[in-house]
Amino acid sequence: MINIMIFKNKLFIVLLVVFLISTLTVNVFAATVAELMYTATEPIGKCLYVYGGGWNEPDTGAGKEAMQLGLGQNWQNFYNSKNSKYDYNTTRYQIHDGLDCTGYVGWCMYQLFQDKYSKEGYVYLAKEMAQKYSTVFNGKFTAKANVKKRQCGDIMSSNGHAYIVVGECPDGSVVLFHASPPAVSLCGTATPGGNKQSEAVRLANFYMNIFFNECYTKYPNCSRGTDYLTSYNQMSWDSSVLNDPDGYRQMNAEDILRDMFYKTKIYLNGERIAKDKNVYNVNSTTFVPVRVICEKLGLRVDWNNGKIKLIKDNTTVDLQVESDVAVVNGVATKLNYNVFLVDNTSYVPLRLISEAFGLSVAWDDFTKSVIIN
Repeated sequence: MINIMIFKNKLFIVLLVVFLISTLTVNVFAATVAELMYTATEPIGKCLYVYGGGWNEPDTGAGKEAMQLGLGQNWQNFYNSKNSKYDYNTTRYQIHDGLDCTGYVGWCMYQLFQDKYSKEGYVYLAKEMAQKYSTVFNGKFTAKANVKKRQCGDIMSSNGHAYIVVGECPDGSVVLFHASPPAVSLCGTATPGGNKQSEAVRLANFYMNIFFNECYTKYPNCSRGTDYLTSYNQMSWDSSVLNDPDGYRQMNAEDILRDMFYKTKIYLNGERIAKDKNVYNVNSTTFVPVRVICEKLGLRVDWNNGKIKLIKDNTTVDLQVESDVAVVNGVATKLNYNVFLVDNTSYVPLRLISEAFGLSVAWDDFTKSVIIN
């Protein structure tokens, strides 16, 4: 009897641990809205619209390119072989040379989730995509007649097209990523009233011109009509599947794009920190407000007339405003730039402090992010 009770107790503990691990996996290791945004940019300037691209040979679902990590092997060469007069009508069903709208969205999903939610990939008919995704990813489906607000990362699909929302603008226009003839691109819709000189079109033109200039020069049309606002069903994400530590789903399109392309982002164990504070990159060194980093790392900070001492356990770091020397446990290290003050806030080197207290620091150039674990 005692042995049975011990077995039952052990079994309960094992099941509890499995449950806790699975819960942590969903909440902590979910993909993020920002990751979806950056993933969506990867084929721009490297992939043309090809009808059927991303589908398999029988035309029943995802093809090999939509179920592999990274860009398709043929995409860049095919893109480079075409000029501004490219006509997708002449390349229909060259499925390995590019992507169509649903192939593109499905490819983006695979980059984030691989086969976690589907073993057959994530490419479906456009008219079914929002509804199917709401089931596959446990998202919220909204029929086109009831769509009131579009947020960053939403998947929109109609009878003939699908796109990924970047964000709405104050004038009601929407910035979006999609694969539409002639190429994968960032585009903007007209306003609900039909004004083609919308905020979304302005933003799309600006960011395509600055960051994807070669593609923009070839294919400069970044404007789409009001049907993108009225004819599309919507799938909104569950936060346990697509988390939003950057707050993109509460931001307008202009702020999202500015954050994506211009701001240095800092993540500590998956949490975005210093988001509302200035972060400076000086001489390849990221400087952050001393109070922010100390609070997040659990450091004690002593500040005395420009002298800064950071303390935790047996580790100390001494810094001085307007000095390019840091002293870690008594050993002096020269910095690339002086510790400095902005609006009475001290800015200190992020990597040096993080590594001094035993954390790993990595830089992701694509997303302009510092990753601390």
